[in-house]
Amino acid sequence: MTSPGTLLNPFSSVPAGFGAAQALTVDQGTHLYQLIEVAFALRDPETGTVPIGGSASLAVGDVLIWDHTQATALFNALRTDQPVPAGLLTGSSAAPAS
Repeated sequence: MTSPGTLLNPFSSVPAGFGAAQALTVDQGTHLYQLIEVAFALRDPETGTVPIGGSASLAVGDVLIWDHTQATALFNALRTDQPVPAGLLTGSSAAPAS
């Protein structure tokens, strides 16, 4: 949505804007510039997984077992809105949509 081709083309930007507006719930005090900031912030998302400590085969199938110490550190960082320690980010960067 933030590519120049979409932003400058009203036949793309208007439907995209309406679609995004229907997908979001915002406070009455939310301003358009704040929504634009969110759109640009989501251009390069980073993904990750909970740190894995091992695996096991159970009656329900194969399962991954969290590393409880590192998982706790990850969730505490998210809960307190702190940067996640780099060693806990074991995922990949999401590829931008084409």
